[in-house]
Amino acid sequence: MILEIGPGLGFLTQELLGKAKQVVAIEIDSYLYNELKRRFSTSKNLVLIHGDVLKLDLHGLIQSSGINKVVANLPYNISGPILWRLLGYSQLQSLVLMVQEEVAARLSASPSSKAYGSLTVWSGLHTECQIELTLKPQQFFPAPKVNSSLVSLRTRSEIQPQFCVSDISLFREVVKGCFHTRRKMLRNSVKASNVQIDMKTLDLALKKVSIDSNRRGETLSISEFVALTNAIHQLVHTT
Repeated sequence: MILEIGPGLGFLTQELLGKAKQVVAIEIDSYLYNELKRRFSTSKNLVLIHGDVLKLDLHGLIQSSGINKVVANLPYNISGPILWRLLGYSQLQSLVLMVQEEVAARLSASPSSKAYGSLTVWSGLHTECQIELTLKPQQFFPAPKVNSSLVSLRTRSEIQPQFCVSDISLFREVVKGCFHTRRKMLRNSVKASNVQIDMKTLDLALKKVSIDSNRRGETLSISEFVALTNAIHQLVHTT
Protein backbone atom coordinates (compact mmCIF):
# COMPACT_ATOMS: atom_id res chain seq x y z
CA MET A 1 0.00 0.00 0.00
CA ILE A 2 1.49 3.32 -1.09
CA LEU A 3 0.74 6.87 -0.01
CA GLU A 4 1.45 9.48 -2.69
CA ILE A 5 1.53 13.13 -1.68
CA GLY A 6 0.96 15.74 -4.38
CA PRO A 7 0.26 13.55 -7.44
CA GLY A 8 -0.17 16.57 -9.72
CA LEU A 9 -1.32 15.38 -13.14
CA GLY A 10 -0.77 11.75 -12.20
CA PHE A 11 2.28 10.71 -14.23
CA LEU A 12 3.90 8.97 -11.25
CA THR A 13 0.50 7.79 -10.05
CA GLN A 14 0.05 5.88 -13.30
CA GLU A 15 3.29 3.98 -12.71
CA LEU A 16 2.48 3.27 -9.08
CA LEU A 17 -0.95 1.88 -9.92
CA GLY A 18 0.68 -0.75 -12.10
CA LYS A 19 2.88 -1.95 -9.24
CA ALA A 20 0.98 -1.43 -5.99
CA LYS A 21 -2.03 -3.21 -4.56
CA GLN A 22 -3.46 0.17 -3.67
CA VAL A 23 -2.40 3.81 -3.97
CA VAL A 24 -3.78 6.52 -1.69
CA ALA A 25 -3.09 9.92 -3.30
CA ILE A 26 -3.56 13.27 -1.55
CA GLU A 27 -3.96 16.37 -3.73
CA ILE A 28 -4.72 19.84 -2.34
CA ASP A 29 -5.29 21.66 -5.66
CA SER A 30 -8.96 21.53 -6.74
CA TYR A 31 -8.22 21.68 -10.47
CA LEU A 32 -5.64 18.89 -10.30
CA TYR A 33 -7.89 16.81 -8.06
CA ASN A 34 -10.69 16.96 -10.64
CA GLU A 35 -8.26 16.14 -13.46
CA LEU A 36 -7.05 13.11 -11.51
CA LYS A 37 -10.63 11.99 -10.89
CA ARG A 38 -11.32 12.19 -14.61
CA ARG A 39 -8.08 10.49 -15.68
CA PHE A 40 -8.33 7.62 -13.23
CA SER A 41 -12.10 7.21 -13.11
CA THR A 42 -11.84 3.49 -13.91
CA SER A 43 -8.91 2.70 -11.61
CA LYS A 44 -10.01 0.29 -8.90
CA ASN A 45 -6.85 0.49 -6.78
CA LEU A 46 -6.69 4.27 -6.37
CA VAL A 47 -8.10 6.19 -3.42
CA LEU A 48 -8.01 9.90 -4.22
CA ILE A 49 -8.26 12.41 -1.38
CA HIS A 50 -8.84 16.14 -1.85
CA GLY A 51 -7.15 17.81 1.11
CA ASP A 52 -4.14 19.33 2.84
CA VAL A 53 -1.64 16.72 4.03
CA LEU A 54 -0.70 19.00 6.94
CA LYS A 55 -4.29 19.00 8.23
CA LEU A 56 -5.43 15.45 7.51
CA ASP A 57 -5.46 12.70 10.14
CA LEU A 58 -2.42 10.90 8.72
CA HIS A 59 -2.21 8.51 11.66
CA GLY A 60 -5.76 7.30 11.10
CA LEU A 61 -5.30 7.18 7.33
CA ILE A 62 -2.09 5.13 7.50
CA GLN A 63 -3.58 2.68 9.98
CA SER A 64 -6.96 2.23 8.29
CA SER A 65 -5.51 1.90 4.78
CA GLY A 66 -2.61 -0.38 5.70
CA ILE A 67 -0.13 2.04 4.09
CA ASN A 68 3.50 0.91 4.45
CA LYS A 69 5.30 3.04 1.86
CA VAL A 70 5.33 6.74 0.94
CA VAL A 71 6.26 8.16 -2.46
CA ALA A 72 6.13 11.90 -2.94
CA ASN A 73 7.38 14.91 -4.84
CA LEU A 74 7.12 17.16 -1.80
CA PRO A 75 6.16 20.82 -2.20
CA TYR A 76 9.44 22.56 -1.44
CA ASN A 77 7.91 25.31 0.70
CA ILE A 78 6.40 22.83 3.19
CA SER A 79 8.71 19.81 2.91
CA GLY A 80 10.01 20.28 6.46
CA PRO A 81 6.59 20.26 8.20
CA ILE A 82 5.47 17.28 6.08
CA LEU A 83 8.59 15.32 7.02
CA TRP A 84 8.06 16.04 10.72
CA ARG A 85 4.56 14.57 10.35
CA LEU A 86 5.52 11.51 8.32
CA LEU A 87 8.51 10.38 10.36
CA GLY A 88 7.76 8.22 13.35
CA TYR A 89 4.94 6.04 12.02
CA SER A 90 6.04 2.49 12.84
CA GLN A 91 3.81 1.04 10.08
CA LEU A 92 5.91 2.68 7.36
CA GLN A 93 8.77 0.65 5.92
CA SER A 94 10.19 3.20 3.50
CA LEU A 95 9.77 6.68 2.06
CA VAL A 96 11.01 7.74 -1.38
CA LEU A 97 10.88 11.50 -1.70
CA MET A 98 11.87 14.24 -4.11
CA VAL A 99 13.00 17.23 -2.07
CA GLN A 100 15.14 20.29 -2.62
CA GLU A 101 18.87 19.61 -2.36
CA GLU A 102 19.14 21.63 0.84
CA VAL A 103 16.60 19.39 2.62
CA ALA A 104 18.41 16.27 1.42
CA ALA A 105 21.61 17.67 2.92
CA ARG A 106 19.83 18.23 6.23
CA LEU A 107 18.45 14.69 6.26
CA SER A 108 21.90 13.15 5.72
CA ALA A 109 24.05 15.61 7.72
CA SER A 110 26.63 14.69 10.37
CA PRO A 111 26.99 16.24 13.86
CA SER A 112 28.77 19.62 13.98
CA SER A 113 28.07 20.32 10.29
CA LYS A 114 26.13 23.39 9.18
CA ALA A 115 23.25 21.30 7.82
CA TYR A 116 22.91 19.22 11.00
CA GLY A 117 19.76 20.19 12.85
CA SER A 118 16.59 19.05 14.58
CA LEU A 119 15.18 17.56 11.36
CA THR A 120 18.39 15.54 10.92
CA VAL A 121 18.07 14.08 14.41
CA TRP A 122 14.32 13.44 14.17
CA SER A 123 14.75 11.75 10.80
CA GLY A 124 17.77 9.76 11.94
CA LEU A 125 15.94 8.52 15.01
CA HIS A 126 13.34 6.88 12.80
CA THR A 127 15.06 6.26 9.46
CA GLU A 128 18.30 5.83 7.55
CA CYS A 129 18.69 8.29 4.67
CA GLN A 130 20.35 7.73 1.32
CA ILE A 131 20.58 10.35 -1.44
CA GLU A 132 19.89 8.48 -4.67
CA LEU A 133 20.47 11.29 -7.20
CA THR A 134 20.47 15.06 -7.63
CA LEU A 135 18.73 16.83 -10.50
CA LYS A 136 19.20 20.28 -12.04
CA PRO A 137 16.26 22.72 -12.33
CA GLN A 138 16.13 22.36 -16.12
CA GLN A 139 15.22 18.70 -15.74
CA PHE A 140 11.76 19.73 -14.47
CA PHE A 141 8.82 21.59 -15.94
CA PRO A 142 8.14 24.11 -14.68
CA ALA A 143 11.74 24.49 -13.54
CA PRO A 144 12.27 25.21 -9.82
CA LYS A 145 14.93 27.70 -8.75
CA VAL A 146 17.01 25.11 -6.87
CA ASN A 147 18.50 21.67 -7.38
CA SER A 148 16.40 18.69 -6.34
CA SER A 149 17.41 15.39 -4.76
CA LEU A 150 15.73 12.00 -4.64
CA VAL A 151 16.13 10.48 -1.19
CA SER A 152 15.16 7.09 0.16
CA LEU A 153 14.44 6.66 3.84
CA ARG A 154 14.31 3.17 5.34
CA THR A 155 12.63 3.06 8.72
CA ARG A 156 14.38 1.72 11.80
CA SER A 157 11.82 -1.09 12.04
CA GLU A 158 13.54 -2.51 8.95
CA ILE A 159 17.20 -1.82 9.82
CA GLN A 160 19.69 -1.48 12.67
CA PRO A 161 20.45 0.28 14.92
CA GLN A 162 17.09 0.85 16.56
CA PHE A 163 16.88 3.56 19.19
CA CYS A 164 14.77 3.16 22.33
CA VAL A 165 13.42 6.48 23.63
CA SER A 166 11.56 6.45 26.94
CA ASP A 167 9.58 9.64 26.21
CA ILE A 168 9.27 10.74 22.58
CA SER A 169 7.71 14.12 23.46
CA LEU A 170 10.58 14.87 25.83
CA PHE A 171 13.05 13.83 23.11
CA ARG A 172 11.53 16.34 20.68
CA GLU A 173 11.72 19.14 23.23
CA VAL A 174 15.35 18.37 24.10
CA VAL A 175 16.35 18.30 20.44
CA LYS A 176 14.39 21.41 19.47
CA GLY A 177 15.80 23.30 22.45
CA CYS A 178 19.38 22.42 21.54
CA PHE A 179 19.02 23.61 17.97
CA HIS A 180 16.89 26.66 18.74
CA THR A 181 19.92 28.08 20.53
CA ARG A 182 22.58 26.02 18.79
CA ARG A 183 25.48 28.32 19.72
CA LYS A 184 24.79 28.02 23.44
CA MET A 185 26.33 25.43 25.75
CA LEU A 186 24.25 22.28 26.03
CA ARG A 187 23.12 22.82 29.63
CA ASN A 188 21.93 26.36 28.84
CA SER A 189 20.11 25.25 25.69
CA VAL A 190 18.16 22.54 27.51
CA LYS A 191 17.41 24.84 30.45
CA ALA A 192 16.04 27.50 28.07
CA SER A 193 13.81 24.96 26.29
CA ASN A 194 10.35 23.69 27.23
CA VAL A 195 11.91 20.83 29.20
CA GLN A 196 10.79 21.09 32.82
CA ILE A 197 14.03 20.42 34.71
CA ASP A 198 16.20 22.23 37.25
CA MET A 199 19.90 22.78 36.61
CA LYS A 200 21.03 20.34 39.30
CA THR A 201 19.01 17.48 37.82
CA LEU A 202 20.16 18.38 34.32
CA ASP A 203 23.80 18.28 35.41
CA LEU A 204 23.20 14.86 36.98
CA ALA A 205 21.66 13.61 33.72
CA LEU A 206 24.62 14.87 31.67
CA LYS A 207 27.08 13.28 34.09
CA LYS A 208 25.14 10.00 34.05
CA VAL A 209 25.61 9.66 30.27
CA SER A 210 29.14 11.15 30.22
CA ILE A 211 28.27 14.21 28.14
CA ASP A 212 30.25 17.39 28.81
CA SER A 213 27.80 20.17 29.74
CA ASN A 214 29.99 22.70 27.92
CA ARG A 215 29.42 21.03 24.55
CA ARG A 216 26.98 22.52 22.09
CA GLY A 217 23.84 20.60 21.20
CA GLU A 218 24.82 20.55 17.52
CA THR A 219 27.78 18.28 18.38
CA LEU A 220 25.63 15.48 19.86
CA SER A 221 24.98 12.32 17.89
CA ILE A 222 21.51 10.81 17.73
CA SER A 223 22.49 8.11 20.23
CA GLU A 224 23.70 10.82 22.64
CA PHE A 225 20.40 12.70 22.32
CA VAL A 226 18.59 9.43 23.09
CA ALA A 227 20.81 8.70 26.10
CA LEU A 228 20.39 12.23 27.48
CA THR A 229 16.61 12.15 27.04
CA ASN A 230 16.35 8.79 28.79
CA ALA A 231 18.55 10.00 31.65
CA ILE A 232 16.45 13.17 32.11
CA HIS A 233 13.25 11.13 32.03
CA GLN A 234 14.55 8.67 34.62
CA LEU A 235 15.81 11.34 37.01
CA VAL A 236 12.73 13.56 36.73
CA HIS A 237 10.45 10.61 37.49
CA THR A 238 12.50 9.31 40.43
CA THR A 239 13.20 12.57 42.27
